[in-house]
Amino acid sequence: METSYNPTDAIQTIEQSIKEISALPTGAAYYFKLWGLILSSFYAIQFIAQQTDSATWNLIQNFSWLLFVIGGIASGVQNKRDQQTEQFEHFLDRVYFYAFISFAISVAVIQLYASLKDNQLNYTLFPLLLGMTIICTGGIAKYYLSVALGVICCALSVVNLFVAVEFVALIAAIAAFIGSFLNGYFMKNRNV
Repeated sequence: METSYNPTDAIQTIEQSIKEISALPTGAAYYFKLWGLILSSFYAIQFIAQQTDSATWNLIQNFSWLLFVIGGIASGVQNKRDQQTEQFEHFLDRVYFYAFISFAISVAVIQLYASLKDNQLNYTLFPLLLGMTIICTGGIAKYYLSVALGVICCALSVVNLFVAVEFVALIAAIAAFIGSFLNGYFMKNRNV
């Protein structure tokens, strides 16, 4: 018995499969909200500690890096849950993973440089790095609200060039909230 091969049917099957796979959600919204809260809290603590002479705020500032440990643990736990429930790895998950690993490495290097040189460069450049990462991931995911929020973050980095040095950490906190937390909040019902 001979079966006929119809290329049009094969293409339609592939297109339908791609459409169904694209409709499956990623876990990005959780991570955007989590890290938006962590980053905005971290930079807000830095801002408040710089504005006060309080020993309490200085102590809180000294231990604020623990927020990143908490975020790493929460991300690891969520990743394990995702791996148990997901049927396949969405290509956007890999895009988000590598883009934000690159972002984190960049921020860490700039943070180290700023600490060694005793300057505010890390606060000034943070909104730019976050904004560029969000623009790239939003563009790849075709989620244009994310692109718009990334542009706002980049604009906040330009604002940081002109404000008094006392306010650059506050603007970094605002950028983290807008670019990451709000982005995740709006993503929660999207398949990006």
